[in-house]
Amino acid sequence: MATEGFLDYRNGVFRYYGESRYREALALARKAAAKFPDYDAKTSFWIACLQSRLGNYDAALRLFNKIKDAFGVSIGTSALHALILPGEDEEKIRSLHEQSLPILQASKDKGWLGMILASQGDLWLHQPNGEEQAKTLYMQSLRLWDDMRKVDQGIGIVKTLAGIAEMAAAQGQAERAGRLFGVDRMLPPVSKYRAEVDRRVARARAQLDSQSFTAGWNAGRTMTEGQAVNDALKEPLVAAKLA
Repeated sequence: MATEGFLDYRNGVFRYYGESRYREALALARKAAAKFPDYDAKTSFWIACLQSRLGNYDAALRLFNKIKDAFGVSIGTSALHALILPGEDEEKIRSLHEQSLPILQASKDKGWLGMILASQGDLWLHQPNGEEQAKTLYMQSLRLWDDMRKVDQGIGIVKTLAGIAEMAAAQGQAERAGRLFGVDRMLPPVSKYRAEVDRRVARARAQLDSQSFTAGWNAGRTMTEGQAVNDALKEPLVAAKLA
């Protein structure tokens, strides 16, 4: 019974995270930590990740160090450099991410991992010269799509496909961009991520051939989740600077 109650908390934390409602996710994670002390390792990891997303990097790193989570330490340190010291030591930032990838693959919580990778991809996509790193993170995330859909109602998958669509738009691939953006129908009926997706779609549509984009969009609306993911993974994507 306790396990079932914990899963409800976990799903709630993941849902809030996927919708970028980090403060609500953090509050729920803290409640789970107090109610289920036997799950301290998991709840501490959630809290550290959420502290990082909220910009509380020192608190996040202290907690990651306490639970001896090497992945969290490397990602937290990377985020600290990427967000606070943009452009000052680009190679160090990239090195930290590269070192973290093997540890990422060893994670047992694949759904949570996929969501983190998707969010990190969005972070890198809008950093100077970060497109190649974003592409790597998005592709890593998509390979975990079956696990992600179990914990966040497909939000992480849509977020990842939208990032790849944005990169395709930057390369002038109107039909492909429209196709990948078209899967936003998979979002839950009520999602705070909807407004962000709509902004990204409008920006891409405005800079691309309308007829080709619309054709791709209509095709994307008919694809299943699995088809959309396989479509994104099979086509080569060359990182390009965003306009």
